[in-house]
Amino acid sequence: MLLCWNAVKSLVRRIVLSRTYRQSSYWREEAFLRDPDNRLLWRANKRRLEADCIRDAMLAVSGRLDLTPRKGSLVAGLGDKSDSLFGFTQGVPSDLDGSHHRSVYLPVVRDRLPDVLDLFDFAEPGLVTGDWDTTNVPMQALYLMNNPFVREQAGAFAKRLGDFSPDVEDRLRQGFYMAFGRGPDDSERARIREFLSRLPDGSAEDAEALLCQVLLSSAEFRNLD
Repeated sequence: MLLCWNAVKSLVRRIVLSRTYRQSSYWREEAFLRDPDNRLLWRANKRRLEADCIRDAMLAVSGRLDLTPRKGSLVAGLGDKSDSLFGFTQGVPSDLDGSHHRSVYLPVVRDRLPDVLDLFDFAEPGLVTGDWDTTNVPMQALYLMNNPFVREQAGAFAKRLGDFSPDVEDRLRQGFYMAFGRGPDDSERARIREFLSRLPDGSAEDAEALLCQVLLSSAEFRNLD
């Protein structure tokens, strides 16, 4: 058994250290023309972050991610009450997402998942699931545009950038690096300037929070390259 386990570890190590495994999803026209279906693995296939990773990433860039273990859960806080009384319990948020701890500490209750897990294809807790689905549906976009948790993280993200530099372009450039690992291109910078130029006086802070929410809601933020 030990020899078998060592062989598995050696195989995994060889795979993850290979050039093929570590490459990005960068698109190359000459490779695409030869292998449009990527059967020869000339690039990595883009994939969306799992539901819990999306939430943790938003907390991380906002600077509010609490890495300490949570003491109990929302379910434990109910005491002797039934978990069916979630909606009638004072202090329990409607989306079951009331902390800044990692998503692993969110409650997973049959027939009642936190919104972020439910909408982004978390495994159904009442079933045996071997693989998570990956969908792209309108409800996900509506969550990212309107949910109080997302808007709260966007506001905290903007405040964090405000402490970085007094110059708005420097702040937004840093925001791009924190969210995407790259700076804004010329087209993005031009659109940001145009957006800010149309704002009435005194609304710059709210506008930057809105721009941060755009970054958090973008497909680039949710997908791995």
